[in-house]
Amino acid sequence: MSELMNPKNNQTLLDQIQGFQPISSSLRRWADLERWQMTIDPREFGRLEAQVEALQGEVHAMRNDIKTLLELANKSKGGFWVGMAIASLIGGVIAFIADRLVLK
Repeated sequence: MSELMNPKNNQTLLDQIQGFQPISSSLRRWADLERWQMTIDPREFGRLEAQVEALQGEVHAMRNDIKTLLELANKSKGGFWVGMAIASLIGGVIAFIADRLVLK
């Protein structure tokens, strides 16, 4: 580890690294990225930020609407089963009465 701290060894490592092709190509890409970042228009960036904030608000509102729809679906599902139970009870009573009165 102390060998890495030696400035002479660091210079040798730097010479080796600079001759390595993939690093130099990645440095070129980094320089291109920096040039691209300098060409961003502040007004355009601000407008994009405002659009993102507006979209975040819309997503939040949609999330609340979906929660409300889910609650309504769950309530209607419970109402459906209560209706089925009542219909079954009425059908059973009618079948019982019909069996006692009509068939005897």
